[in-house]
Amino acid sequence: MHLRPATLEDEPFRYETFAVTKREEIASWGFGANEAEQLVQFQYRAREASYSAAYPDAKYMIVCVEERRAGVLRVHYGANAITLVDIALATDMRGNGLGTKVLTGLQADAASLSQPILLQVDNSNIAARRLYLKHGFEVNKAEEVYTSMKWMPSTQRQAAK
Repeated sequence: MHLRPATLEDEPFRYETFAVTKREEIASWGFGANEAEQLVQFQYRAREASYSAAYPDAKYMIVCVEERRAGVLRVHYGANAITLVDIALATDMRGNGLGTKVLTGLQADAASLSQPILLQVDNSNIAARRLYLKHGFEVNKAEEVYTSMKWMPSTQRQAAK
């Protein structure tokens, strides 16, 4: 597994990685196929604009297994914390430890910088929430749609005690 910077050529993959999950969700709302796809496109554009505005200097990377695109990762390295803005794996790459590899790599970066990792997880994404909890993330604040979580390197956890 390795990461590389995202390029314009990755845009269809980035969209599809987002859209496959949203299509399932939106299909349950009773929209027709055309309307559902328009809604997915709108949500993708809105999300991209929101992330770009909130984290203009975030690193946008492609997760690769060998040379195959396997997922997307957007991370903001701030002055006092690392924010995991977005992580999404292709559906056929989920459940095989790839998310763990990406997350533990980010945790190693955070530990070397002595910074916490912050994230928000959609409450309906049980698998992601379980992954974060398994890797030492703690709930900061649970709201109706999202839960804010935080991971601190062991040096910071000991200093906070």
